[in-house]
Amino acid sequence: MKKPLGISVLAAAEARIARVFDDFERVYLSFSAGKDSTVMLHLVAAEARRRGRRFGLLLIDLEAQYRLTMEHAEEMFGEYADVVEPFWVALPLRLRNAVS
Repeated sequence: MKKPLGISVLAAAEARIARVFDDFERVYLSFSAGKDSTVMLHLVAAEARRRGRRFGLLLIDLEAQYRLTMEHAEEMFGEYADVVEPFWVALPLRLRNAVS
């Protein structure tokens, strides 16, 4: 059964992100350039700007992504260059997925 907390999902997410910035000297966000991680990037960047802080942004480049996904990633790294310490990594990785 759902139990209302009296706070919106957005407000709860912002509070949790603020807590991370309160509790940790260094903050890192893993970014896939998908919709969920893009929303997280917007929220984390907003908190970093409010605090005048930077955070690490990690993108693991699988070198087989859609062109538009990579263009979006480049755009996001550029949009938040003032608060992001970029880590765009292309390494030999072995991932389990549906086509392995």
